[in-house]
Amino acid sequence: MPAKYKVIEKVNPREVEGPRKFYPSLQSDGRSNQRKLALEAAGRSTLSDADMDAAMTNLLALIPKHLAEGRVVDLGEFGTFRLTISTEDL
Repeated sequence: MPAKYKVIEKVNPREVEGPRKFYPSLQSDGRSNQRKLALEAAGRSTLSDADMDAAMTNLLALIPKHLAEGRVVDLGEFGTFRLTISTEDL
């Protein structure tokens, strides 16, 4: 299913009088929590919903640990996670 979005016209704050540009803005359609995902995933596997929830909890606990160790966490088609850092001029 394609992601829902709408097009929003924005002004460039550096050129207030300049031409406006159009940007896509993703629109959410509610939330799916871990419990809902565990129930759905359990229906697609031999694991019970409690086992699936425990497996997901375990995975979610490991991601920050590996990130803190300086690793990039690659979850295939789900996405890749890495730490970033930025600064602001004082």
